[in-house]
Amino acid sequence: MDKIQQSAQLIRVYYAGLGNLRDSVGGLVPNIDAPINVIATGKGAFGVADALRANGNAVTKGLIIAKEGQTPPEGLPDTWRIHYAAHPVPSTTSADAARLVQEFERGITAADGIRVRVITGGSSSMLCEFAPEVCEALAERYSPEEIGANKAEWREQIGRYFIESAMDIHEINAIRRLLFAATAGRFLGCIPAGKSVKVGIVSDVIPKAADKAKADAEMARVVGSAPYTSSPLPRKREYAEKLAALKPNAPQILRDILELGAKGKITSGDQAAVPEIHVIDSNHLAVERAADMAKTQFPAASIHPFPAFHPGVDATALAKEIATIAKEKHHLGGEHVLIFGTEPTTDLSHIKGAIPPGGRMQHTAFAIIPEIATLPITVLCGATDGDDGVGGFAGAWVSGADAEKCAILEINIQQTLTLFKSQNALERLNRLLPGGQSPTNLADIIIVHVGK
Repeated sequence: MDKIQQSAQLIRVYYAGLGNLRDSVGGLVPNIDAPINVIATGKGAFGVADALRANGNAVTKGLIIAKEGQTPPEGLPDTWRIHYAAHPVPSTTSADAARLVQEFERGITAADGIRVRVITGGSSSMLCEFAPEVCEALAERYSPEEIGANKAEWREQIGRYFIESAMDIHEINAIRRLLFAATAGRFLGCIPAGKSVKVGIVSDVIPKAADKAKADAEMARVVGSAPYTSSPLPRKREYAEKLAALKPNAPQILRDILELGAKGKITSGDQAAVPEIHVIDSNHLAVERAADMAKTQFPAASIHPFPAFHPGVDATALAKEIATIAKEKHHLGGEHVLIFGTEPTTDLSHIKGAIPPGGRMQHTAFAIIPEIATLPITVLCGATDGDDGVGGFAGAWVSGADAEKCAILEINIQQTLTLFKSQNALERLNRLLPGGQSPTNLADIIIVHVGK
């Protein structure tokens, strides 16, 4: 099969995996026969709003916290207010978003109907402001003027540390929950006590729990939907554990906050149960949609879906694992399409100076090249939000012929991986997947075609 044609087919499968949130949110937030007020946050917020409009829900007022650069859907009623916030590194727009959510909640009246809150991927970066109790504790080490002048830089430093340190998303959210006012388990904390709310979570963060009820409850706690009670509780042990686990490149402000918490200087509310939680496991959803499209694009192939495939694993280790499975299918003979829903990490803490442009999917794709050298295997790695990392690309596709091309172009594969210059090398190979904001964020998705 011609490689260009094959890559085009893989791209169609990839875009099917992106899909949109309309059908999903239809099940998540059914057509409630009553007025509702809505907050939708994250990279899928516009998809949520569009789905509610299509469902015919009577939205009295709505607030959308979307990623900077996204485009709102056509026909969005003027009852929605839109605010754009930064992702993946928070900025002042992220702090503004957190304050807007708090103001919105305080302004809701009985006439505005039922509260509906839908949280999608990227919300923790887009709703990023230090919790009041953290600022109060910092006054022990910094003047009010210093805190006011440096908060924006501190948030950015912490955000970059999370990105560069290859931390699992559960580890990141466990720290965020101790720092910020409206993210990672504290999203609903600003809702007045005793008010009812319907909570929806669209997430590719897969909790480790024995059954769905426990998994949903854990997702609510970690991702952002569990409100806090008003009674403050010391969490010295949590702060001490996170402090001990910090890497050498951790910013000083993060060390300061965790040290203060470990000394009992910071108190935070305990988490209360949310009576009605609806969860969409978007990782499985992306894989299912892609698998359906793969059946039409590769009718003679055996389709193998792998949802929730080792999320949080290092990108180079993930590349080796996926290549191993692909080579096993090659040895079996015949045509195969493998579809993985995942979200790898990349440890950039060793890189001195500015981080080169790139992203997890580009890095994973380039790491696969030496593993499939000379074999009839083509791999597409793409982010479902349409924009992976920094650099304006959604990912990349590679084939078994690209190791030889690297040699011809004098691209040192191992050195490129070590220095995180994968995107630059893929650009020279003409293998980058064009970027562009999609209306959703379901999971990273990797599609592998194994030829005959």
